[in-house]
Amino acid sequence: MITKTEYLLNPCGTLSIPYWKYQTIRMPSNIKIIHGRNFNNQFNKIQRYFRLLHKLESIDIPKIKVEIINLNTDKTSLINMINICYKGQSISVNENDILKWCNHPTYNSRLWIKIEKDGLIIASGIAEYDTEINEGILEWIQVLPEYQYKGYGKIIVNSLLITLKNLGAKFTTVSGDLDNNTKPEKLYRSCGFTGDDIWYICTDD
Repeated sequence: MITKTEYLLNPCGTLSIPYWKYQTIRMPSNIKIIHGRNFNNQFNKIQRYFRLLHKLESIDIPKIKVEIINLNTDKTSLINMINICYKGQSISVNENDILKWCNHPTYNSRLWIKIEKDGLIIASGIAEYDTEINEGILEWIQVLPEYQYKGYGKIIVNSLLITLKNLGAKFTTVSGDLDNNTKPEKLYRSCGFTGDDIWYICTDD
């Protein structure tokens, strides 16, 4: 069992997931999660994920002000927007997912943000805040395909980092698919995230 103290010494190199998830989630027996330093290619299927850390010491001020997502009016638009962004990646969300995220102990409504254009959500972000260890966690960062590579993703990320710092977070972590064609790692590094930890999700299936 990994302790909070052990985790805080090296969050991204100690666990593949945030500490609060480690305490509550149990992986299926056919799935192994292995850090790159211990990996040997003996599995039938692998996926590589980066995990990066931001110390919240220097954050660029966004040029555009974001808005808080209002789930009473934005829920359907948010779900549709996320599903468009992840089309073809075997990722989709629904209303039950939104409800589940809102019930996380790390939920904070200030960490659900959007950028709208002509009444359409073109970029959005969802982060969480673990008050027990003061960890911010970026979870869902997406920009509609036609608006990508225009700086909107960076605005979303930096806006969330500023809010997390104001809430009291001491650091923020993020993970993502290392081999995703949209190169999310590049976005996070451009916002000040650092590290070289790679985790392998391995299955025998």
